[in-house]
Parts: sequence; C-alpha cells; structure tokens
Amino acid sequence: MPTKPRVVITGAAGFIGSHLAETLLDRDYSVIGIDNLLTGDTANISHLANRDFAFIKHDVTNYIYIDGPVDFVLHWASPASPIDYLELPIPTLKVGALGTHKALGLAKAKGARFVKRRARRGTPPRAHGTVRGPRDRQRHLRARRRGAAGLIGTARERDQNGPCGS
Repeated sequence: MPTKPRVVITGAAGFIGSHLAETLLDRDYSVIGIDNLLTGDTANISHLANRDFAFIKHDVTNYIYIDGPVDFVLHWASPASPIDYLELPIPTLKVGALGTHKALGLAKAKGARFVKRRARRGTPPRAHGTVRGPRDRQRHLRARRRGAAGLIGTARERDQNGPCGS
C-alpha cells in the first residue's frame, strides 16, 4: 500500500495555513504543522486533532527537524497583517529571511519540493486593484489556498507521468 504524501506547513496555525492544512488533509495528505503562535492560534487547528495532522510549536527561524520522510515543505509562516508588520518588524524580517532559509534547508535535507507563499504587503490584488469587502477577501484567500494545493497536485502528476507527461 503506498504511503500518503507528507507535507510540512510552516505558519500552520494562521488563517491561510490552517485552511491549507485542512484542504490537504481532505485530499488524503499527511500534514505536519509548525507555528510559533506569535500571530497564529491553536484554535485555528484544533478541529484537525483527530486527523493525520501533527502540530509542532516551533520558531522556524531556528533549525527545523522533522523525523521521517517529507514530500513537500510549504513555507507560509509570517505575521500576515499590515498591523503585525508595524508591531513586529524584526520577527517579520527574520521569518522572511531566516525562516525561508531554514525551511529550504529542511526541503533540501528531505529531497522535498518547496513552495513559498508569495510575499505581498498591503491589500490583496484584484482585477481592478482593490478588495472591496469581506466577500472579495474570502474569495482571494480561498483562491490562494486552492492555488497552493493545486501546485502540489500538479507536482505529483508531473512526478507520476514524468517531466514531459510520458
């Protein structure tokens, strides 16, 4: 019996990380969530407790050790609101630089694929340049969550079919 693909998500207790973890669990992945809870909250992941989900409270600006194989490392850790950027400028810079370095190191050590969230500051983009309300924001966040899950699915298909789809 083939094993489930194993994914590590940094920033897993944040809004997007927790929804991404839930989406991947629904797609039959094994998920390891890492978060230092600076801006994340365990309430965001408490409903994942009885699934193939493990949570590690850890600051990803330090060495990341995960026992066993890892297929994907998704680096979503970062204080995510403009208010957080202003209140936590040094931790934001550290997770962007050192956290990325440590997450890449984990991916390299495990031979895993690496996906980093796209760094955006301020208002999420839209066709006309602004998000007009809560519904638009929900659509934007849902699209980002699906986008990362889609990247993993595409990578798995490419691995199964070969680089040229043979």
